[in-house]
Amino acid sequence: MLVVFALSAVSACSTAATDDRPSSRRSPAAGSSTTATRPGQNRAAAAQSTLDAVVAAVRVGDRPAFDAQLTTATSEFADRLFANLETLPPDVVLRAEQQTADLSPPAVTAAPGGWRQRVTVRSRLDHDTGASAYEVWFAMADGGDRVRLSGPAEGPDGATTGRPLWLIQRIRIVNGPDATVVSGSDRTDLPDWLRRAQSAERAVRVRTGKPAHPRWDHGLVVELPGSGAAFDRVLGVAPGSYDQIAAVAWPQGPDPATAAVRVVVNPDLAATLDEDRLDVLITHEATHVLTRSASSPAPNWLVEGFADWVAFDRIPGAAPPTEDLVLADVRRHGAPTAFPADNAFRPDASDLDLNYGRAWLLCRFIADTWSGADLVRLYAEIDAGATTARAFPDVLGVEEQALLRRWSAWLDRQADR
Repeated sequence: MLVVFALSAVSACSTAATDDRPSSRRSPAAGSSTTATRPGQNRAAAAQSTLDAVVAAVRVGDRPAFDAQLTTATSEFADRLFANLETLPPDVVLRAEQQTADLSPPAVTAAPGGWRQRVTVRSRLDHDTGASAYEVWFAMADGGDRVRLSGPAEGPDGATTGRPLWLIQRIRIVNGPDATVVSGSDRTDLPDWLRRAQSAERAVRVRTGKPAHPRWDHGLVVELPGSGAAFDRVLGVAPGSYDQIAAVAWPQGPDPATAAVRVVVNPDLAATLDEDRLDVLITHEATHVLTRSASSPAPNWLVEGFADWVAFDRIPGAAPPTEDLVLADVRRHGAPTAFPADNAFRPDASDLDLNYGRAWLLCRFIADTWSGADLVRLYAEIDAGATTARAFPDVLGVEEQALLRRWSAWLDRQADR
């Protein structure tokens, strides 16, 4: 489940899939040579030897040994890879999978005798909620004396897939007691982003009452790609398709319940928001991360409305004009006769702002009519697996249809003011 924050409303959902299995493979000493492939030799094994030597060289700061594993040691890719592997925690894993493919004809010149190699890249930052794992493709070259890493490659099927930010741009990392911020550009405002992330993380913990649900997490990682294009590449989406999305809570592994979930910010939209709206943006997404909503069985209206309720409860003055949008729709068409459907929160759905507004007002109605603590308990019970048919009577003392009628009547009263 992907959770996003739209510019004027709030969120939607989908999934990422990568192999997150742990690896017990040990790296050779820095500077050890790799062996070129011979007839019958496993390509993946040869690639793994090279990747192990790359990681080992970086761990001891041996740039010449690192350069020996690449076809072009002076390339931008080589400089970025060495610098970023030095910046990341030392437990980064590059694991060659058995899947390989021939190179495209133009790439053969840069990587003679080579192939495309599927690689799992794993890392974990301070405050990550799990391991980050991406499936990427590299071009490998067989130079006769050894196999070398040539650079990133497209997958054989041409499908768009996500990449970790550190394979796209030079990164900087700043850590605080409650949050980590990763930047893909040379920003001067990283301390401001770290303060914003830490404040959001603490605000969510206070409002959700973490003991309400043992699955809910603590700690927040925020990624700041250096451009809209880099934002698209991290997500693995078509260029421009998320132009109206300000941020996403992105599961970086095959199981959203255990993988790292990071907030990835669209820098183009974030630059247009004032301080209050930025705080709302990060608080909303931090709610998704800390409650692990990417794997929640709760309906999307509750997932998204709850995140809005937390964010706007923290900063009431930053609430968007979606309340007016909802009430205007009630005046024209009457109050809703059903809760918003899950597919109403897709980034490309029609009436996206309207349905986010409905979700927020529904959660606000529950918090105002019962209490904020009851709303948290309701979300926690449904997140733990209870059906809405069971949770509504258990927490609120009303049946599902009765709640719908009471909310619709409340909307009618609000619209008549």
